[in-house]
Amino acid sequence: MDFGFPVPSKFCDYQLIEKLGSGGQAAVYKAVDLSLDRVVALKTIFHPSFKHPDVYDVFQAEARLAAQLSHTNVTHINKFSECDGVPYIDMDFFPGSLADRIDQHGRIPYEDAVKIALQVCDALSHAHPLMVHRDIKPHNILLDNEGVAKVSDFGLARALQGTN
Repeated sequence: MDFGFPVPSKFCDYQLIEKLGSGGQAAVYKAVDLSLDRVVALKTIFHPSFKHPDVYDVFQAEARLAAQLSHTNVTHINKFSECDGVPYIDMDFFPGSLADRIDQHGRIPYEDAVKIALQVCDALSHAHPLMVHRDIKPHNILLDNEGVAKVSDFGLARALQGTN
C-alpha cells in the first residue's frame, strides 16, 4: 500500500527497517525499539484517515483486545501509543508467516501442517471467550525461529463482550 507520501525511517523511539506488509489502512514494519535495543513489529497508520475518530477507535480496540490475550500461540502486544499524533501498536517480531513458508517451500509436510493447525486452534480457543478473529489466513499466522505458530492481526476481530 502506498500512502502517497514518504514514510519516515525514524518514528519516535523506533528505527523503521523494512515494511513487512500492509492492508486496509495499516502497515506493519520491522523496527528497532531504540529505547530497549530490540527488534519489534510496529503496526501503524501513516495515512490521513487515522485522524478520523472511528479509524483511531477501531485501531485502539484491536490493540486492547489482543493485549488481553496471553498465550504461547498469540502475538504479544507490547504497547499502544502515539508518535506525533500517529497511533501505533508495538508487537513482538517474528521472522516470517505461514504464507512465506508456503511461498518459499511449497507444500508443507503433513506433520508440520497438523502441528501448526493444532497451535492455531489452541490460540483461537483461548481467544474465543473474548473475541472471534474473523481473518485467519496464512499471512496472519506468524512463525517463530522454531516454527511455533503465533496468531496475529486481530484487526477484524469481533468482541464477544455482552453476548451469550
